[in-house]
Amino acid sequence: GQIAEQQLREILGDITLEVKRDFLVSATGNVAIEYEYRGTPSGIHVTTSKWWAIVLDGDSFTSDVIVVIKTARLRQLVEPLIRDGKGKPGGDNLWTKVICLPLNDLLKPSDL
Repeated sequence: GQIAEQQLREILGDITLEVKRDFLVSATGNVAIEYEYRGTPSGIHVTTSKWWAIVLDGDSFTSDVIVVIKTARLRQLVEPLIRDGKGKPGGDNLWTKVICLPLNDLLKPSDL
């Protein structure tokens, strides 16, 4: 994520930005949003960044598409799914809990 973060800073300037890369989006149609690691809040639950960037990678995408969304809006999308117990294990050793959010949901109209 650090290389992608530097690339985005060159484009967007010095803003607070959380950058994640999703290698499975081509296969699943979903982006994984981390919210817990080993039972401790992480990712979307703890970031102080105003913006969240997801670098799409894999077969259909080769890091040539980056979705940038306000962190507040992303939280609005994932929090109901977390409350409903829709989290899944992911990451190395499956120690991370993620919400698998359909890519299309990032483009839905928002109340924000």
